[in-house]
Amino acid sequence: ERLRRRHPEAALSAFTLDQPLDRQLRLLRALLPESRRVGALVGDAGFDREALASAADRVGLALTTAVVAGESALIRGLENVLRDSDAFLAIPDPLLSSPSAARAILLTSYRFRKPVIAFSQAYVEAGALAAVYTTPEQVATEAAAWLASTRKDKPRLPAPRGPAAFEIAINPQVARALGVRVDDEGALRRLTEGGAPR
Repeated sequence: ERLRRRHPEAALSAFTLDQPLDRQLRLLRALLPESRRVGALVGDAGFDREALASAADRVGLALTTAVVAGESALIRGLENVLRDSDAFLAIPDPLLSSPSAARAILLTSYRFRKPVIAFSQAYVEAGALAAVYTTPEQVATEAAAWLASTRKDKPRLPAPRGPAAFEIAINPQVARALGVRVDDEGALRRLTEGGAPR
């Protein structure tokens, strides 16, 4: 987005590892269908809060956010958000993705008994309930498929886009501790993709 603002006339494209917000929030809804409010923190680096609010609205969730200007304000902002949320959505914000910030988010959320839906397998291994993520190999496969399908003499760059392929990671110990049942992983994937339950 910064590049686009700096070079509005340039032909820019990207295949990103970052998940579409809708996909992360659909995973939350699939795992926690009774949830009504989701909380999130954003750093002051300019994450698009309007896009986050719109995505939450599309999946039927109210959003509670707080802007955190530095790690010193992290716990206070997090506690305020968690008090008014059923679950917490971790987003890949530079300030909030540091190891110390992620640790504080996980410990505080666990103390509040609020599950964390994250964006990487490592976050799940560290204590988040679940994450939807894409591997570098999956993005490379998508980029290679695009290269194979484009005209060699006159390639047209696609619009920047998130990955089509994704994986879901669940932390079974955290699920048990929070009383979250994960019975049917096929149904979980369908719901995360945006399909209807069967």
